[in-house]
Amino acid sequence: MKKEAVRCVTLLKSRRMFTARNLRLSRPIAGVGVLLAVACAGWVFFMSSPSAKADVVSGLIGHWMLDENSGTTTADSSGSGINGTLVQTGASPAWTSPGHDGSTSSLHFDGAGAQGAAANSVNLGNSATLDGLAQHTVSMWVKFDPGYVGAGGAWANLVGRNSSAAQWEYMVYVNNTGHVRAHIMQSNNVVKYFDSPAVMPTGQWIHIAQVADGSQLRLYINGTQVASVAYDGTAKSLPAANDYIGQDKRERTPLATIDDVRIYSRGLNAREIGCLANGCVTYKKDVNPKVTTITPGQTFTYTITAQNTGARPLTGLSFTDSLSDVADDATYQNDIAASLGTATYNTGTNKAQWSGNLAVGQTASITYSFTMNTPDTGNGVLKNGVVGTGVGANCTENPAVDPNCLAISPLPVLSSQKTLVSPASPKAGDTVQYQFVITNTGASGVSAANVADDLNGVLDDATYNNDAVATSGALSYNPTTRRLAWNGGLAAAGNAGDSVTVTYSVKINAATNLGDATLNNAIISSDCPNPAIFDSSNPGYEANCVTSTPVTAWSAIKTTTATNGIKPGATANYTITVTNTGAVNLTGGNAPALDDNLADVLDDAIFDNSTSQATSGTLTYTNPMLHWTGNLNSGQTATITYSAAVKPLGSLGNANLANAIGAGPMNCPVTPTTNSGDPSFSANCATLTSIDTTDPSVGSGTSAPTAGGSSGSGLANTGEDAWAYGSLAAALMLIGCGVAFYRKKIGGYGSHA
Repeated sequence: MKKEAVRCVTLLKSRRMFTARNLRLSRPIAGVGVLLAVACAGWVFFMSSPSAKADVVSGLIGHWMLDENSGTTTADSSGSGINGTLVQTGASPAWTSPGHDGSTSSLHFDGAGAQGAAANSVNLGNSATLDGLAQHTVSMWVKFDPGYVGAGGAWANLVGRNSSAAQWEYMVYVNNTGHVRAHIMQSNNVVKYFDSPAVMPTGQWIHIAQVADGSQLRLYINGTQVASVAYDGTAKSLPAANDYIGQDKRERTPLATIDDVRIYSRGLNAREIGCLANGCVTYKKDVNPKVTTITPGQTFTYTITAQNTGARPLTGLSFTDSLSDVADDATYQNDIAASLGTATYNTGTNKAQWSGNLAVGQTASITYSFTMNTPDTGNGVLKNGVVGTGVGANCTENPAVDPNCLAISPLPVLSSQKTLVSPASPKAGDTVQYQFVITNTGASGVSAANVADDLNGVLDDATYNNDAVATSGALSYNPTTRRLAWNGGLAAAGNAGDSVTVTYSVKINAATNLGDATLNNAIISSDCPNPAIFDSSNPGYEANCVTSTPVTAWSAIKTTTATNGIKPGATANYTITVTNTGAVNLTGGNAPALDDNLADVLDDAIFDNSTSQATSGTLTYTNPMLHWTGNLNSGQTATITYSAAVKPLGSLGNANLANAIGAGPMNCPVTPTTNSGDPSFSANCATLTSIDTTDPSVGSGTSAPTAGGSSGSGLANTGEDAWAYGSLAAALMLIGCGVAFYRKKIGGYGSHA
């Protein structure tokens, strides 16, 4: 498939020319858009990408169209080179025609084969590109056969990565009742999953997509989200595991036909999933030149692009561009043209219209121009908007309000200043204060300026506190676009009221729930690059328009092989995984350090310091404290391991192995606790294991006394202890009866006669 592209415009500082740039439709972080707020003579104009930009190319790291229709190899068209090999059992999987969109072929799986054999599948190998995808999208088309529920032994894999029945990363499969299950294993081995509410229909193509976006695991059926569950933003890494279409190392073979499988290294947004499932058209309106003043006789050229940004061909598309607010000031030059489809201009209604069809990735470009009248015959402002039709269209409102669907001339002259107020070096859990100042540098006042702050690159790592304040004008926050917008009037430069200051804050997520651990946000205004540029080496970089701040964060996850009911004499193995989850290298005086207090382990077990080791850093032990410290660059991990042998039955303390990490990790409580009822308790930072105190020499259900009771000599119980305890109990009962009789004799316990 051809790579989609969008035409982006970088708007430079005042007194510089505005230039157009062609950019690849790059990764929008949760629907990134650049909202250029411009206003003049009472008109308001936003130029930006849609609130949820459709991009089905960026982040695509595996794409198997399954169009070969013969042979035992299927090509990866993403450019990653991860070609698949058909591993057949009998004649399955078998090529069949056509594909979901009428393409050459797809693959049919017969539902047969032993569980976990991975012998009725497309084996994609163990590419590192597909390993540890904490954020991902898995997309496919599936047509289930009648009788698919329970076929081949109930559970059937569609697409997944695993190395065994117990070790997997992600899986999309069908459970034993016919529901699709979305599945991810976190780095701490905790599995998150859920099932689709409905059983899948048979005999028809269904689009299925699993999306892990860093905080939620989502399942889409035919472009609609049907369920989700929170996860910690991590994924198990299994470098030696393989990816499979069809039967894998865990489940069985589906009874279904599969086509057009895609894997992305990011979570696609809802509109992008809709584009994969149903197709979509994206319209874009532009005008050249972009000026801050208009002169009589000046010509303005308008360009509207209609692009198929989805994964299905589109037919019957159309748009209308109403130009009445242009024609009062300028004259149409009778030059409308279209690269595809049919375009017309009606001088009676002052409307430009287009209709046509678009193949996947195809773009139609429609142009026409107007020349300003001499003298000016209108209000001096050229404003027009396009309204389009088609599945997934972005310009559907009439009159047009989407920033990508409007054009206005002239532009105001604004100056932006974006700053991070505090703290300068934020850490996980911190509250960060932001400010931006917008100043009108033009000689005339602006009655309705509009500017926004794009928080998409911040809110993958933080939560907006909904606390924005402005010194004038009005503020609004859109949780879908993740943009904080300001609108209001600004006086002419040099006069009171020529600027506005906006302040707000965000709270950074926990160390185990960060996105890219860098807070990137950008002012969206006429003086700032569109799209935003964060690379300071880029010639178009404007430091006053963006902030890019790395977050300091590190975490520690504690686990044990010991399970409740561990036997005396058994060994409990412990592992602490320390990870720099932030974007700042932690070295020297900033190196992470932690303590693991073994006091409540050592009353029941013997610590063998010779077994303790760390993959990096320094590990020391001073009874009862295990201490580690070491340098960790961003993304690096250190693993600490040690073991303790449970004492004999008669030498136990409280028969519980309990310990918790303290002194450092940002995901752990400041005061270590092993009390699961404590609000600050973290299961990732403590281990709690009960010891089996059943005495095997006296049969099941009889617990031996712990240390301080019997001598624990290990001799067989011949009944003497039972006789002694029984005699003691009888004596105590007799004494109790005597006391009761005596007190009754002298008047009882109270005043009652």
